[in-house]
Amino acid sequence: RLEILLPVSNKKMYNQMTILLLIQCMGNKLIISYSLAQPNGGSRGWSDLFDELRIIPDGGLSGGGRAKITTLPPAPKTVVPLVPLGPLPDLPIAHDDNQYAVCADIVFANDASCSLHGNVKADQVNLIIDIARSFQISDIAGARFGAFSFGKYVDVQSKMDFIPNADVSTILSRLNNLKTASLSCRTIPYRAMRMSRGYFNGENDRDDGAFKDVLIFIGDGWTSPIRTRKHNIKESKKLRNDNVDILWIKTQPKGKTGLTNERKYGGTVEDIELLPIVGDSTKIFEYKNGERERVIDEITEYLLSHYTCDV
Repeated sequence: RLEILLPVSNKKMYNQMTILLLIQCMGNKLIISYSLAQPNGGSRGWSDLFDELRIIPDGGLSGGGRAKITTLPPAPKTVVPLVPLGPLPDLPIAHDDNQYAVCADIVFANDASCSLHGNVKADQVNLIIDIARSFQISDIAGARFGAFSFGKYVDVQSKMDFIPNADVSTILSRLNNLKTASLSCRTIPYRAMRMSRGYFNGENDRDDGAFKDVLIFIGDGWTSPIRTRKHNIKESKKLRNDNVDILWIKTQPKGKTGLTNERKYGGTVEDIELLPIVGDSTKIFEYKNGERERVIDEITEYLLSHYTCDV
């Protein structure tokens, strides 16, 4: 908004006029309104008073003199963030030299069930964000990311589909939205696998010849209820037969859940749960508190060794 005081010499009868211009940008339109105050209180059209009036930002007025321009402060604006979780830490707004190019369509399946402590669940999402920011996000020569949280079912409210032509900030903000998921005390991975098929067979899945499909689970790995474990094996075989690479980042369960389950089922979570799903021990990455950089490096090295861009 500009208030412009114009001292103008008129050839006919008026020496000075005050013209108030209110300029407001509305979309792509420019709306200008004006009022003229005359010394004697009369009113006439401005075309009757001036032969010509031109406003030049740096050059004064055609009628003589210079304009005094006062800039008024803009009206306050209310900005509503995408996710009411505070600012994201150090989010990049563009690619930098430390980002790697892998040609893959990558989906994160985030365990948000109550078998994990709240701080672990939040840390899992932060780890997902840090992994994603390590790679170039590009439809031509880079990664495309999708993500969802799951427990008994998949949380559709926080789910992020593949977004063609998305910028880095949009992707990382949407990944942060996974923190809003609040799910029941059940962990059923096979439903997450079925959800992932919608990504890898959907319209925004890129050509599998150039961009391979990767599903990355993150969670403690224990299935609940145990009777659904057989479906994990069945669904994972379907995915692997369709050339979907399945990785698992194993985080720490709440309390003594891990030890209790090992005694109860006669083996570690890697042997009982994860190996039948991923098919190879090199695709299991253990994540303990304080080992974030190691896990990021291991995931990065794996993806680079398998899905380097040829373009």
